[in-house]
Amino acid sequence: MKKTFLVVISIMLIFILAYPQETGNVAGYVTDSDEEPLTGVNITLEGTSYGSPTDEEGYFMITDIPVGDYTLKATFIGYKQVLREISIRADETIQTNITMEQTEIRGEEVVAYGYRVKERGEVTGSVTNIGGDELEATTQMDLTKSLQGKMPGVVISDRGGEPGSGQSSIFIRGKSTLGNNQPLIVIDGVPRESFSHISPNDVESINILKDASAAIYGARAANGVIVITTKQGERAGKDRIRFTSNYTLSSFTRVPEMMSSYQHSKYMNEADERAGNAKTWTQEDLEKFKSGSSPLTHPNTDMYKSVFKDYAPEQHYNLSLLGGNERLRYYLSGDLLMQNGMYEADDMDYNQYQIRANIDAKVTENLNIGTNLSGRVEKTHRPSYGEEDLFELVQRSQPYRVDWYPNGLPGYGGENGQNPVMISGDEAGWEETTNKILHSKFSFRYDLGWLTKGLDINGYSAFDFEIPNWKHFNNVWEVYNYNPSTEEYEENPGYSGVNSRTLAQSNEVTTEQLHHIQLNYERTFGKHTFDGFAAYEQQEGDWQNLYAYRRDLVSEELVQLFTGGTDQRDNSGSADEWGRVNYFGSVGYDFAKKYMIDFTLRHDGSSNFAEGEKFGTFPGVSAGWNISEESFMYGFRDWLTNLKLRASWAKMGNDRIPNFQYLNKYDLSGYYIFGEDPVRVNTFVNTNTANPNITWEESYITNVGFDLNLWDGLLTMNLDYFDEKRRQILITRSESVPDYTALELPEENLGKVDNRGIELQLGHNNTIGEITYSVGGNFTYNHNEIVYMDEPQDVPDYREKEGHPMDSWVVYKTDGIYETQEEIDNSVHHQGAQPGDIKIIDMNGDGKIDGDDMYRKYTSPIPEIQFGFNVGIEYKGLQVNALFQGQAKAETMILFTDLGNRPEYLFTNRWTEDNRNADYPAPYRRGTTYNAQPSDFWLYDASFLRLKNLEIAYNLPEKLVGFNGLRVYLRGTNLWTLSEIDHFDPEINSTMGRYYPQLKRITSGLSITF
Repeated sequence: MKKTFLVVISIMLIFILAYPQETGNVAGYVTDSDEEPLTGVNITLEGTSYGSPTDEEGYFMITDIPVGDYTLKATFIGYKQVLREISIRADETIQTNITMEQTEIRGEEVVAYGYRVKERGEVTGSVTNIGGDELEATTQMDLTKSLQGKMPGVVISDRGGEPGSGQSSIFIRGKSTLGNNQPLIVIDGVPRESFSHISPNDVESINILKDASAAIYGARAANGVIVITTKQGERAGKDRIRFTSNYTLSSFTRVPEMMSSYQHSKYMNEADERAGNAKTWTQEDLEKFKSGSSPLTHPNTDMYKSVFKDYAPEQHYNLSLLGGNERLRYYLSGDLLMQNGMYEADDMDYNQYQIRANIDAKVTENLNIGTNLSGRVEKTHRPSYGEEDLFELVQRSQPYRVDWYPNGLPGYGGENGQNPVMISGDEAGWEETTNKILHSKFSFRYDLGWLTKGLDINGYSAFDFEIPNWKHFNNVWEVYNYNPSTEEYEENPGYSGVNSRTLAQSNEVTTEQLHHIQLNYERTFGKHTFDGFAAYEQQEGDWQNLYAYRRDLVSEELVQLFTGGTDQRDNSGSADEWGRVNYFGSVGYDFAKKYMIDFTLRHDGSSNFAEGEKFGTFPGVSAGWNISEESFMYGFRDWLTNLKLRASWAKMGNDRIPNFQYLNKYDLSGYYIFGEDPVRVNTFVNTNTANPNITWEESYITNVGFDLNLWDGLLTMNLDYFDEKRRQILITRSESVPDYTALELPEENLGKVDNRGIELQLGHNNTIGEITYSVGGNFTYNHNEIVYMDEPQDVPDYREKEGHPMDSWVVYKTDGIYETQEEIDNSVHHQGAQPGDIKIIDMNGDGKIDGDDMYRKYTSPIPEIQFGFNVGIEYKGLQVNALFQGQAKAETMILFTDLGNRPEYLFTNRWTEDNRNADYPAPYRRGTTYNAQPSDFWLYDASFLRLKNLEIAYNLPEKLVGFNGLRVYLRGTNLWTLSEIDHFDPEINSTMGRYYPQLKRITSGLSITF
């Protein structure tokens, strides 16, 4: 049988060789819309291994193609793909010329790469970007939180949901320094402090520069750079009017159930008994608390439910106009946001009004001018107590305190009459802030092609103003305490720290101006493309503050300074100024879209440093190799769409330090008494030790990575590895100098930190019939390590910081809970230890438990791992999109030590004689046992997986609605969370939960385009 098979195969091979297959050829030229030849264009026949690149004249030829029908495909980075049907005939060469159009520059296709724009395929650094459309599909109006879980290398933690507060932390590639880790924010080319309050509707793209791609920003680039581009008009096409509206209901993601009156009184009695003290409550009291039979004397108050609402509303509206022609293009928008707080008193709100006008005009064939204007007014009205203080009052208020009596009178509520129900409303006082912000940019671009092709000059000046006005009013109010003996309600003053109405007020003005001039050159010679620029930039700013205080205001109806008394009044003012000068440039080279290299160099000067130390130089280099563009890869072009390797190195700086540390500073806080009739004379007092050698931190970062695209987007992958060495971090030598010297040393550039990690992004997009779907994910891991921070020589190994991550916990090491007295007797234990106490470990082996046994656990609330993955599907206008987000390798401490109320789980899962295998120790009071001390027993794994965003939307057909588009949607944020922490949100921002929690949000909305 085998012989017969071999004979048949041999005959077939002879037949094929004897009668060769008929073939033909295809050839042609590829040019751009200006009829200029394009070099390096990929010409392939779909579904085959046949292909050829174009040469320097744009010519290609594919030979020996079997006769038949094919689809010829032309692809080139930055140009629209061209498909053409051809038929190959025997012994003929088909001539077909192709004209390719450049792709429109939109957020997803190009990258704002420093002071220029590059097409995605030409980028050699580690850059992540996201488009405005994806940002809009998120209910978060805080733009920072909208990025959470969507971009590798961006570590964002939602630290609370107070309206208008911007409670989130953002780190590019985690934390890298013992100092300030805040990234540089650049909006439309101008460095600015924040981007949280920009309307998502106005954003074209956000680009994160993480390696040498950020080096062009020099002395402020070490923490990464976030480049935001707002929307511009269009040169051609129909004007578009767009209106979006949404309504949101928000609620807390998680707040704990607190102990009831009965649980709390029983818990405290058990704590008294264990401490050898008399019980606070009698058995009769316990019965009344349990039965609720005496609500006036033995109430049961859930202060969380008394102070907070179940839901709070939010409204958002945006109207924009986009359009233009060959001479003018424009984008205009107005935005309104109204948020209410979660307080039952309903006296907390945040309103934001903003407008934007981005306009540019073509004045002559060579000259373009433009202006970007944005104005924003923020108005915040909130309780007079800060969020931490107010949440502390809510938790500390014992459940046997009355919030409201049945007759409507406010109860005592908390310690000293601090009734949190009253304090959360205006009756006890309020804080009001009005912040006015104006950002402006005036720009020009002049084409110098008449001198030489590819040369132009551009520049801009930016003028920014921020004027916050702040008022803090404390009122006088009354609370009542029911006296069962007289059956009367006794009036008591509510507590605010003073016994009169007080008003503190401040006005600030911050102005900044930046001037930038830049000469650009870009030219292609055959397969060689050169581009580069040289620029000069100057920035200066100043800040002024005026503060005043009065007490004894005559009325709560007229809260103004002039209505206050003259006793203990106060006023003061202060000012600051700063400036920078920068010289920088970049040179890039590209050979046939295959080999790319970029050099950057920046020389920065800062007013933060003394003469001789003001300037620093920051170089960077990055290179890319498009392997898939090599001729030997054309056999794989039917499935390997793109493969690019990248590598970079850069030195960058971080100058985010307090100003003028190189100078001696003085404060007018001292005084002398002179004369026979004593007269007080104020004097200046030195407040620091100057260091004239102070300078910026230095970051040396190396990055390698690759970009992969298979089957025209069916699978995309980006992988990066980075290694950063941060040096010259500002620290003091105080830890190595004995306390008895009383020396106050200045900060010096001595600290060292290493940080390294990996970033991965995957994507899959496909269409099956009328169904389009996408699946994607990203993963970020980074690990930092303190190399040097001047630790004392006698620090025990188990408490060292050097050689370990930053932000670690110093706690007692534990080993569960003592169950029996025998277990205590057979161990080294703290004095007075009892069954039910947390078991503390003798770390230093000296046979006793004290503060020397605390050790350093090398975890922190800042995660080493963050990840996100998304799923989307669309069918005939119906869209469903889901984003899951999470973190790992993070721990947070939740420990209650106060005398007030505590979460219910500490009662229901406490240790008792009948429940020895408990999750939590026996009841304890503050300061009586080690149960109330920080220990790893109270550290919780802060890992979580969250359904961050879910959207269901429908795009109504244009023929049905009669205009360009109508989209209706229903969205949810923070809908579901899986974590070990059950009673608080895993991104908790306070050891005892004293913060405004994260929000769960349900949003309905629509978007109309005319």
